[in-house]
Amino acid sequence: MMGTTRTSSCQWRRRLAPVAALLVLSALTAGCVPYRVVRHGYLAPERQERTFPNRVVRRADRPFTLVRGPERADLDTLSVRSPGGDLVPWAEYMRAARIRAFLVVRRDTILYERYLAGYTDSTRSGSYSMAKAFTSALLGIALGHGTVRSLDDSVTRYVPELARNPAWEGVTIRHALEMRTGTAYARANGEMWHDLRSDDARFYYTSHLDRAVAGMRRAEPPGRQWFYRDSDAQLIALVLARATGRPLAEQLERHVWRRIGTEFDASWSLDRTNGAEKAATGVNATARDYARFGRLFLHGGAWRGEQIVPREWVERSTTLDTTRARPEVGTWWRMQHRSYWWIPMQGWAGERDFFADGAKGQRLYVHRPSETIIVQLADSDAQDFPFRRITHYLLGEPYSYPTRR
Repeated sequence: MMGTTRTSSCQWRRRLAPVAALLVLSALTAGCVPYRVVRHGYLAPERQERTFPNRVVRRADRPFTLVRGPERADLDTLSVRSPGGDLVPWAEYMRAARIRAFLVVRRDTILYERYLAGYTDSTRSGSYSMAKAFTSALLGIALGHGTVRSLDDSVTRYVPELARNPAWEGVTIRHALEMRTGTAYARANGEMWHDLRSDDARFYYTSHLDRAVAGMRRAEPPGRQWFYRDSDAQLIALVLARATGRPLAEQLERHVWRRIGTEFDASWSLDRTNGAEKAATGVNATARDYARFGRLFLHGGAWRGEQIVPREWVERSTTLDTTRARPEVGTWWRMQHRSYWWIPMQGWAGERDFFADGAKGQRLYVHRPSETIIVQLADSDAQDFPFRRITHYLLGEPYSYPTRR
């Protein structure tokens, strides 16, 4: 995920322009990643599909209907917390956060749907790290089918050439799923020279993802501590491709997308033409079809009585691990990472919610008690967490933000 930096695409270009010529020359000897970073910057989500090659993920033969309910335009004036801590009207929040699509579905009924900045209900938009939730679902399905035997299998069982690199000795699929492989990984942080050489940039822009995985270095023993790495999700994708003999886009189409009543084709961006799927960042879909994927997890992996993702996998992915007291990310809602989904630890016992999260404000939020699904597609990292506030408001229930610590 190119995700935690707050630098916009235009800011990247202004700051990096003086070194563009040098990087074009260096790209001839050092690879194309720095050149692509300068050329494309921090992509707006709708540009992802236009920038990279893609594999199509075909839609369902018969779309599942989301009924349109009475329009809840009153939501526009609801006060929500901004990233700065002030309470602002929801319509103002959307403008400031550069939200492009916002969809609220409860019990298969659309309560609120807004599109801005040229988006429509048929616009495919990039997922950034929401893609990891799709990759996780495919792993759960492969385990259910027995194609992947166990989370405790060594990754070299499925990708034997990785055994040539001592960084992968003793690394299991579970380590990759928990982001505890122990491999060295540099996150982007908004500093120009650092970000050009960061692993976030490398795994987003490289044209040889499998080669990038194979060349990772070890920083510490596997299993020791959590660290957010796109490379770990790409490792799982490599395992899945080898175990099943099929690219991720085909797995998604066959096992999920055509079976959950999707309305539109999706796509999965690749590192190069006919190459590997960008497992950490590369799904492109419409807001309503993201909501249908959320509905699948809301209902325990089942769709109209058919179990698509094993129920046990959905439970382990979307339920708070009460044995862990500290969040992986210390926002006020306290984010716990589980199987590439996020659990808001603050007040979870009463909310029982979960969400997939991507850079620049991509969110797929599910609130179990009220059967509410919210999709947010955006173009800014300046985001708070308004989803519980909105959910309870539309239910006619009070909600108070906790005091910031």
